[in-house]
Amino acid sequence: MYRELELQIDNLKTDFRDGLEKFQFQVSNQLQSGIKAANDQFNGSMPNLKQIETQINNRSLEQQRYLNASTARSKQAIKRLENQLNSLRWYVIFTSIVLIMMVVVYLY
Repeated sequence: MYRELELQIDNLKTDFRDGLEKFQFQVSNQLQSGIKAANDQFNGSMPNLKQIETQINNRSLEQQRYLNASTARSKQAIKRLENQLNSLRWYVIFTSIVLIMMVVVYLY
């Protein structure tokens, strides 16, 4: 009877060891697949740095074009103002000469 109890205890130990190994194997597999799935999801959610860099470069080009166009418009406006100022200057000079001539003619 003692031997039979020892045999049953040994069988229980063996069954327990086998069950524990299977359990550890299953847990290990589940952890590995969970880590792999999380890693895949994380890598999938990472933004594409090249695409972001391209978007930033495109935005910079748009801003540069806008600044260039604004500068060109400002230069044109300044040029028009300079032309108008020169025209006004010549008008004042011409008008002054005419008035001086009229005064000279009127006084003599």
